[in-house]
Amino acid sequence: PLAAMLCEQLRTILEPTMKGRLQGYYRTGKRISMRRVIPFIASNYRRDKIWLRRTKPSKREYQIIVAIDNSRSMSECGVGPMALQTLCTVCQAMAQLEVGEYAVMAFGSAEPQVLLPLGAGQPHAAMFGYEQAAPLLTEFTFEEESVESHNQSFADMMRLSSSMFDERGGSGPT
Repeated sequence: PLAAMLCEQLRTILEPTMKGRLQGYYRTGKRISMRRVIPFIASNYRRDKIWLRRTKPSKREYQIIVAIDNSRSMSECGVGPMALQTLCTVCQAMAQLEVGEYAVMAFGSAEPQVLLPLGAGQPHAAMFGYEQAAPLLTEFTFEEESVESHNQSFADMMRLSSSMFDERGGSGPT
């Protein structure tokens, strides 16, 4: 229920970016509209607006990274379990909406970790269930601690996410 409600909210925020289906009647286009062929022939080939084009975007192609702090401060404040529930809800909503590619990262230790990488054709892009969530949830211990965790880990995570977007070629809006 929460994932469905979030999905509807994301649907209004994340506008479609890819043109999906063919529409309209034009003089040139990609595919012939069979409904218009007989009137075209009957009009002695004058009504020549018989072609369909991809005009309106209907699919989404985004690259999204969800990053969660895995440091000890999350368990000390008691927000660790809520963060994991939120992670599952957000990933379910993104999979339901078919936003494109999404990744999950953990930061707070000496080096940020990519727990679920960006990538087209990966099974997590189509659905997000227990099979995909269980390995992720075991990675979050909320016990990570390093000397510079609060000063440096967020900046390291931003650098890593930027390099991930660069590797993917920036194939969509971020």
